[in-house]
Amino acid sequence: GTGGSGLDRLHVDGSRAEFDHAAHDDHDARSLTSDKIVAIYTAKNGEVWVGSDFGLDVRRGGGDAHVDFSAVRSDKGRLNVRKLMQREDGTMLAATNRGLTVVDAQLKAKLIVGDELTHKAVFGFTRDRDGSLWIGTQRGLNHRDDAGNLTGFLASDTLPGSISGNLIPDVLLDHEGNLWVGSDDGGLVQLPLLWRNFSVFRHDASDGHSLSGSRAQG
Repeated sequence: GTGGSGLDRLHVDGSRAEFDHAAHDDHDARSLTSDKIVAIYTAKNGEVWVGSDFGLDVRRGGGDAHVDFSAVRSDKGRLNVRKLMQREDGTMLAATNRGLTVVDAQLKAKLIVGDELTHKAVFGFTRDRDGSLWIGTQRGLNHRDDAGNLTGFLASDTLPGSISGNLIPDVLLDHEGNLWVGSDDGGLVQLPLLWRNFSVFRHDASDGHSLSGSRAQG
């Protein structure tokens, strides 16, 4: 995926390497929605899902099928798709600037959670071992359990053990069940499996073994 030139696919034949190119075409309804690619995900059936700054496409023979977001937005404004994850039932979770959405087999999207979050612009998310979701947004981290209950976490200088920054580009669950949170303005944050306090890792100019920078994006 590129930042403005569409999607490239590498083919290697012996010592020769070539790229196939896919791009938006105003005259082709089955071309990519946009050339600015933000997320790529390969589904269990081998289909490639391509998130962009204007929507979500599924690469299929003969062209690109476009996900219908009409149930998520009532206007024709921009809809970014920043991260994708397939659920066990085959549906696809998609992080967008309108909230966290789910796409069904008919490529119709519906909103799971939006304005109820600390900010509806979702940058990243991950599923916890218990099936709940951790959702990183433009302003804060959110936890959503299976019953739909939400807990929001915001940075606080007066609250020990809080997250260190509010802009959360991505979240990751490691193999031990610990949550790792990238913060655009506060370093790298870890929440242990037993949910005690957030541990913060930042850049320290006086410590050569500290984080190399405090902008942790993933």
